[in-house]
Amino acid sequence: MTHFHLPPPPEGTEYARRAINGEEYLTTGLFPIGSARHTLEDLVACPVLSFDFDLADYVKAEMLPDSSVREIKQMMYDLDRADVQDLLDMHLEVIQAAFSALQITPGSIVMSGYGYHVYLWVLHGSEDIERMRRANRWLIHRINQLAGFELADSSAKDAGTRILRPP
Repeated sequence: MTHFHLPPPPEGTEYARRAINGEEYLTTGLFPIGSARHTLEDLVACPVLSFDFDLADYVKAEMLPDSSVREIKQMMYDLDRADVQDLLDMHLEVIQAAFSALQITPGSIVMSGYGYHVYLWVLHGSEDIERMRRANRWLIHRINQLAGFELADSSAKDAGTRILRPP
């Protein structure tokens, strides 16, 4: 199966599927088809670096610094969808500005409900897993440094084994 937000897998490999609480997730790395495990040791390549941007973190940093992320999420769930969309539009501008400052064009940007997932397709070197994981950590750090707050989720740094809901 192909997914528009991920590069096509080479023959003999696949993005591993996982079901968690009835929802489907995909890894961001490639594993041998039919692999029983989907751990770092089994990872074949990391053809995409992924980044997770939560709208609540943005709202906290830019608008409501005295509120908790939990309070902000509840407030957003109670908003009219048009108001949420206005916040998402502002959030997306900040995300795009960060990548633009780094002179990086994302392979795809996917709205995840209350935030965004950004995918960078790696053209060469995806088999060097440790290099890809270092690059992912560095880019998260640099994006957050440019933003002046945790714009990109710093815990989402496990390139290849990271699982995300497909769009």
